[in-house]
Amino acid sequence: MIKMKDLYHPIIIKHSKSPSNFIRTKSSENRGVAVEAYNPLCGDEFTLYVYAHAGQIDKIEFSGYGCAVSKSMTSILTESLAGKDAQQALSLMREVKRYLMTDELVTDVPQLFEPFKEVRKYPERMTCATLSMDALIEYLESTNQ
Repeated sequence: MIKMKDLYHPIIIKHSKSPSNFIRTKSSENRGVAVEAYNPLCGDEFTLYVYAHAGQIDKIEFSGYGCAVSKSMTSILTESLAGKDAQQALSLMREVKRYLMTDELVTDVPQLFEPFKEVRKYPERMTCATLSMDALIEYLESTNQ
């Protein structure tokens, strides 16, 4: 039997309650490029502000609201993508998605993403885990052509 508590690993709870790089305002003043992530089915909505220079992501901040899974994944992404160039960021996010969505053995995913593997037991929650990742992939692919 699947237990909901399996979904809420302490890392997910920590990043949901105290997310990294979370800002409380949606003001675009002195912000990076705004990337919108929205799930109309549940209402989760984030604006991610990507600060990049010379092809490298300096930092990503975000504002908005969402469930524990989407907010914590967004928080961890902002930590994990800082300092990477677009190709490295895309590669990491594609690997994380493959790790989450397939049975393939994926060994090079940072440990912070491991608790999200439990999301596979709740297919309706997969969009929560990939919401900000999908928006960032789309943005990076469009700017990296």
